[in-house]
Amino acid sequence: MKNRTMPYGYELRDGKCCVSRSEAEIVTELFAAYARGASYQELAEHMAGRGVPYHNGDTVWSKNKIARILNCTAYLGTSEYPALIDRSLYVAAMARKPAHTISEETGRARVIREMSCCGCCGGRIRMSARREGWVRWNCADCGALGAKATTKNIMPQVEAIITSLIRGELAIVEPTHKEPQTSALIQKESNFAAMLEAEDFDEAVAMTAAMELAAVRYDCIGAEDYETKRIRRRVEQAAGNTNFDMNLLRDVASEILIQPNGEVDIMLKNGQTTGRNGAP
Repeated sequence: MKNRTMPYGYELRDGKCCVSRSEAEIVTELFAAYARGASYQELAEHMAGRGVPYHNGDTVWSKNKIARILNCTAYLGTSEYPALIDRSLYVAAMARKPAHTISEETGRARVIREMSCCGCCGGRIRMSARREGWVRWNCADCGALGAKATTKNIMPQVEAIITSLIRGELAIVEPTHKEPQTSALIQKESNFAAMLEAEDFDEAVAMTAAMELAAVRYDCIGAEDYETKRIRRRVEQAAGNTNFDMNLLRDVASEILIQPNGEVDIMLKNGQTTGRNGAP
């Protein structure tokens, strides 16, 4: 099943990111319940028990999905995403978070762990501690990850890929449209141009043809196109930054793919896989 390309609560309409009314109600409910004292696990079980869909009819919820929603600052409104919840509700929910602080290094490892999956089977990975102070990452589904799949090997690779995107060393590629869509668009544009030049020009017929052409053009602009443009803008905004930005990673990437040899690829939110194994 294809992963979500934008936060829960939003949808793409007419090429623009808009609030999804049904999902926005769930987001508000989750923030309010968490502010009242519910745990991630309780919220996940409640959503699954009610059969609330998370994406494409999938009604399976987990603590990670709940955490992703409750830690999403986009709900307050950004240049890309319209505001979805009231700031006072967001603040009330954040006030329930543990008071202890997490070191920057530990925070990075946690974010990367939450985004990572096995490059062989797509399964979620688990971590096991070692005396050396770093951890070995394992895939519980296929067991394919090798001895080099460790935090101290993986984190520098993730940083290197994001840095290469910022520097323009790795290309952000436009999705390839299906041939029937492209052919239909070319045919519609040709017919419309001929109609405008015809001596027996009929305004009503031309108006209908224009609407049909617009519909075909819209079909050729999918969520992947939107995400490609958004990712490019986000990366351009980060140009010149010298420090690794975890927010940038979360904004542009949907998954971190860890290969058995410990090498890393990153799947961007437009469906493109980039890195050592999946470059461009």
